[in-house]
Amino acid sequence: MNNQIVKGSLSEVAQTSGKSLAEVWLDVDAMILVDVSWSMVGKDNTELSRLDRARKELIRLQGEMSGKLAIVSFSESVEFHANGILPDEQSTTNLTGALKYALRSDAIPGFRFVIISDGEPDNSESALKVAKSFKNKIDTVFIGGDFDGGRKFLEKLSGVSGGKSMSEKAEHLESAVVALLEG
Repeated sequence: MNNQIVKGSLSEVAQTSGKSLAEVWLDVDAMILVDVSWSMVGKDNTELSRLDRARKELIRLQGEMSGKLAIVSFSESVEFHANGILPDEQSTTNLTGALKYALRSDAIPGFRFVIISDGEPDNSESALKVAKSFKNKIDTVFIGGDFDGGRKFLEKLSGVSGGKSMSEKAEHLESAVVALLEG
């Protein structure tokens, strides 16, 4: 079991403030949903995989936006990470399941959702159907290689909810997410 906690993660804020995780959750502004499927091990002509680059940037992002981000991973299953640490790559890309999980927080007016992925879901039509039911915007960040279909799918996904889509290298992930959340 991993006992590490990222500085600025919800667990770290709860520990240092003496508040419960539920109390800390009340100050969360956005849910960051990160694809941890097998395709995220692609390296795109860099030393680190997409997933490792996303991990590195999310650690920095949580430090900058302390207590404001809920980190959720998705592959075949969906998991909330109060400690801010993403798991190792897993199997398929159940984006529909991730969106259904996120939908529970959609009742909060102005809540933000950011999906970070290479845009290769198991079932794109069902993911789009769920995304259309959101009241709040879903923003996306494409961090894949030159796979144009993934980029286009994420643009379409964000578009159905009125969100924005960015195509960034993972090393610019922090600035892309900040720009989406501020915009």
